[in-house]
Amino acid sequence: VSAICCLFPNGKELMVRGECPGKIAYAPAGEGGFGYDPVFVVEGGKTFAELTAEEKAEISHRGKALRAFKETLRNYLAEHQ
Repeated sequence: VSAICCLFPNGKELMVRGECPGKIAYAPAGEGGFGYDPVFVVEGGKTFAELTAEEKAEISHRGKALRAFKETLRNYLAEHQ
């Protein structure tokens, strides 16, 4: 899970959340990534370390949170111009 929060001077708060369901592997697999990437298995059976950077960005909790924040911020700014 990854969360992003932005608080504006007027007190308005934008908060989004991104999730990537998965499981912990019995043994590390893959050469890419860092930290827990070799042991975090996502849908499809690959670990984060076995995915390309593009594949990981598409399904990762951080990527989902950032895309949601981009859209939420865009909408907020369009309403408050």
